[in-house]
Amino acid sequence: MSASEGPQYLVVRQQLWGHYHTDGTWHDGVDYVPHGDPSTDRAALFAAAVDELGHDDFNVATVVDGRVVAFGYDVEDFGPDEDGAPHNGHDLDEIAQACGLGPAR
Repeated sequence: MSASEGPQYLVVRQQLWGHYHTDGTWHDGVDYVPHGDPSTDRAALFAAAVDELGHDDFNVATVVDGRVVAFGYDVEDFGPDEDGAPHNGHDLDEIAQACGLGPAR
């Protein structure tokens, strides 16, 4: 992704997983999976992804200078990357790593 083009947007699907270990403890988490190519037009990216995937069960990462700076849905971003944030926040570094980008900070 080019830094000179300003913000770019990338569709990211969240895949929830969970399982019991052999000791009976429950483990769960989220895998972030990038989908498609980035775009400079967030609304058009969202609409195209809905058409392609057939649903709107995905998120959009905002990327500036090769770093994920925000994460949200449709044209709205969720709260900051911290405990207690709306939607429990999201680990921007984890999302960036899954998308092959540098750390958020």
